[in-house]
Amino acid sequence: MQEQDLDFKAALELVEKDLVNYPPTLQPKHIAKYLGISLSLAYKLFHSGELPTVNLPNSKFLVVPKSVFIRWYATRLSNDHLESPMRKDV
Repeated sequence: MQEQDLDFKAALELVEKDLVNYPPTLQPKHIAKYLGISLSLAYKLFHSGELPTVNLPNSKFLVVPKSVFIRWYATRLSNDHLESPMRKDV
């Protein structure tokens, strides 16, 4: 399957397969490892509101359910969300 043919369902299956060995609740360290980004960038993603997170009661600790992350990331991988390589505003 070529990248330009990736629809939401295919992206969802790919991400689910990639994360099969991850815990059901993801921390910034898990997101950083999976996305190949720095831990500080993962924390920024968690605090930006871009990624839906859960604030644990009586704590500043943020987590994201794996199922939420899978859908969030699959949406961004699918064609519906990717920007065209030929942008008009460039």
